[in-house]
Formats: sequence, structure tokens, C-alpha cells
Amino acid sequence: MNPLFDTSTIWAAEDRHLRGMLDTARRMAARPSTSKTTSTPPPEILSIDGGIATLRIDGLLLRQHDADLEAAGVANTGYGEIGAALDALDGATGLVLAVNSPGGSAQGCGACADLIRDTAAKIPVVAHISVIGASGAYWLASQANRIIAERDAIVGSVGCFSVMRDYSEMLEGAGIKTHVLRYGERKGAHIVGARLTEGQLATEQGIVDALGTAFLEAVTRGRGRRLGRHLGEVQKGGYWSGLDAERRGLVDGTGHLDTARAALKTASTAPAAHDAARLAYMRELDKARATGLTYVEAMRSVATAQPNLYRAYAGRE
Repeated sequence: MNPLFDTSTIWAAEDRHLRGMLDTARRMAARPSTSKTTSTPPPEILSIDGGIATLRIDGLLLRQHDADLEAAGVANTGYGEIGAALDALDGATGLVLAVNSPGGSAQGCGACADLIRDTAAKIPVVAHISVIGASGAYWLASQANRIIAERDAIVGSVGCFSVMRDYSEMLEGAGIKTHVLRYGERKGAHIVGARLTEGQLATEQGIVDALGTAFLEAVTRGRGRRLGRHLGEVQKGGYWSGLDAERRGLVDGTGHLDTARAALKTASTAPAAHDAARLAYMRELDKARATGLTYVEAMRSVATAQPNLYRAYAGRE
């Protein structure tokens, strides 16, 4: 099933732009075909010039590039493609992530972000957000050593969401009753016409919470103390212009793609000392969360009890 029409997808995407992509795909799917449709091959997303690599992250983020969506006018990039591009950086002395994406599927985004973080520990990585770098796209960008955004770009939208529609009453009103024969009370949650149970909703919410927490943890690791007192505001899922994002620590500066390339000269990779501090901090964070605290509450608890450890962890520059 096309992921745009699959309501079981958990999204790390800015919903307004996602709706626009959904509408485009639906309009194209509804058009009568006058000739045989040919799939559009995936665009080349990696280029290397003078040792500086540029990796383009455009459109909807999916586990793999969808050629049919591309042919329908919905630009998209696959996490698999990004991973393959990162594996092809032999000889590159720096990497610019050219980001123009509202995000996409939450599944696979965290693993891809980890690959970017690993790369940023080896060579300088600077992300540049041109038009939009929201949700899953910001998840990826946050793992770069630095982020530069256009002043009028859209930045942020940290969080995840899922959509579960209950059509049972509407269909029953039309004389159609759906029976799902299940083994396991929470099975069959996405069957059209089946009545959603509280247990099914709770299961889905649990998955969304887990992915959202992973997202927030990654952003916190990547941005560190640069978010400062704005972390609580950022985790609510809002988004800002590039200029306002800079004021909140979501990006390091504003400018064009050339500005990002120039920033490679001063963007340092993550030092080993930071890795040791991160491990020590995460151990303390796990202990705090084991007492029942939320992720943000645990962060505040550790920062208050062990300020030196928190500063060492958050001071990635």
C-alpha cells in the first residue's frame, strides 16, 4: 500500500505540508491515465566537489524512495538512500546536508539520524535548511555539528503523530456491521469499520510516545545546551522561522547554502570526551526515568543533582 494512504503509519512530519502532499498524490491517483505510466528513478542525492560532499534531503521522508510518488509530483527521499550516500563518503573532508523536507515516516528516522551522528564524529557535518526542515527532517539535521537555516525557512515541529479513524458508527448507520474475529484484544485496530477499543488506542499511543521520546532524546543529544531553557517549548511540536529558530537554539545561524559550506571550516567533530560524558549522563538519566519520571523531568532532575555532568554532556560544540 502506498504509505501516503496508509493510516497505520506513524508520522514525524509537519502536518500542514503532509496534507498538501497527500492531496497532490490523491489528485494524481484520481486522474484517468491516457498512457502507460513510467516510474521516475530516484534522483542522485549525493555529490562531491573538492572534497566537500553535499547530500540532498528533499520532500517526504520514507524508508525507501517511492518512484510512483515521484512520478505523481511528490518529491521524496528514502532513509535507505541517505544511509547508502553516507557510506559513499570516502575521501570527503566535510558534508553539507541540504535539507528541504517536512519530515515523513517516523519508522527508520532514528536509525538514519544515528548514521548522521556517527558521520559527524568523523568529519564536520553542517545542515542547511532552505525552505523547510521540520519534524523528521529536523531529527536528521539535529545530528549535524551545526545547522544553518534561511531566515524565512520553517524549522522545528519536534514530535510524532498517528491517525486512527473509527468508521464503525457511520457504516452501521448504512446497515454495514464489521466483525473482526481476533486472537488478542488489540489485534485488528486498522480494519475499516471495526470499532476501536481503548486498549487499541492505548497501544498506538504507547508506540507514538516511544518514537516521540526517541526523537526528543536525539534532538537533546544533538543540540545540547544550545536549546537551554527553550527545550520545554520545543518539545510541544511548534515550528518557527529560521530567525526565530536561531533565537531558540534550534539552529546556529541563518544564511544561504554557501554560508553552510563556509561553516564547515569551524564545525568540529564530537570529541571522545563528550562521548564518555554522554554515556555517564545517559546512565544517570536511565536511573531517574526508572523512578517514573518523564524524559524531561528526568533531565531536569539530573541537571539539578549533577550540574557538572550535565554541562559536560550538553556542551557539544
